[in-house]
Amino acid sequence: MIKLHIYRKKIIKPHYYADARAIPVFLDDKPIGDMNPGDNMITDIAPGPHKIVIKAPGFLMAPVTKEFTVDENSTDVHVAFRGRLGKYIEPMIFELIQYNAAELSSLTANSTKITVCSEDMSLKMNIWYMVTVDDRMVGTMDGNNPSLVFNTSKGKHLVVFEALHEIGYAIVNVKDDCDSMYVLVNNCEILDVRSQASSSARQVKCVFTRSRQFKGCAGTRKISIDGSVKVDLKNGETKETYLSEGNHSLFIKCNRIETKDFVVPENSNKVTFNIEDVDDIRSIVVE
Repeated sequence: MIKLHIYRKKIIKPHYYADARAIPVFLDDKPIGDMNPGDNMITDIAPGPHKIVIKAPGFLMAPVTKEFTVDENSTDVHVAFRGRLGKYIEPMIFELIQYNAAELSSLTANSTKITVCSEDMSLKMNIWYMVTVDDRMVGTMDGNNPSLVFNTSKGKHLVVFEALHEIGYAIVNVKDDCDSMYVLVNNCEILDVRSQASSSARQVKCVFTRSRQFKGCAGTRKISIDGSVKVDLKNGETKETYLSEGNHSLFIKCNRIETKDFVVPENSNKVTFNIEDVDDIRSIVVE
C-alpha cells in the first residue's frame, strides 16, 4: 500500500465562517475524517485512479472534487488544499505530488550547495519557514534570515516548506554536472529553480545601472545574483560587482519579481545590466 498524506492549509485571515470550521473529507466516496485548518491526515491507498471529495454544510456550500491517479511505482502521495468552499466564493485549490522514496538520494555525499531564498520574506512579520530535505531538517527562514544555504548530494530530493499557516512540497533534481542550485520560494511554493554548473575562477566586472525616471523613483530595486551577491539600486544609481565566468541567475524585486538566466562569456571584460524602473531588464551588454 501507498501512504497518502492529506493536509488542509490555513487561511491567515478568514472572511467566511466555513474557513475555520472542520470539513469532512471523502476518499473514493468513503468518509476518512473531518479536517480542521492545519490538520494533517495519513492513510493507505492502492495504486490506480482515486477521487477526493471535500464537503461542508451550509448555504451555497458546493462539494469540491479532485481526481488523480497513483502510480504503482510511488510510495508516497502528498495532497495539500486550501481555499473556500462557497459556490460563488474563491474555489478550493489543490496541490498534489507523488514520488518513490527509494529514488531519493542519500545525503551522505554532500557535494552540491543549495540556496533556498524567499524574496518577499523580509516584507512579512512573524512569518517563518521550516525547511526539511528527505525528512531531515536543514534550517529555518524568517524576515531576518530570508535565505538558507546547505549542502546535499546529487539526485532527487523531497523538499518540504512548512510555515505556521502553510505547507508545500517539491521534488528537486540535482544533476551530476551541477555544483550549486538556487531555489526561490514564495508562500511555500517554489517559483523557480536554477542550477549552475562549475564556473571558471576568472572574475568579470558586472555593472548594474538603473534608469532615472519619475515612475517608481522612491523604491529601491533589490537585486540578487545566485542567491549570494546582493545589490540595491536607487533611482539613477550605478553599482559594480564581480562574477565568475559561466551561468548565473538574476532576481529583481520591488513591486514584483523578475527572474532571468544569463551567461558571463569567457574572455569578456565587462557585462552591463540596464534596468528600467518597472523592474524590467532592458538590456544586457557584453564587452
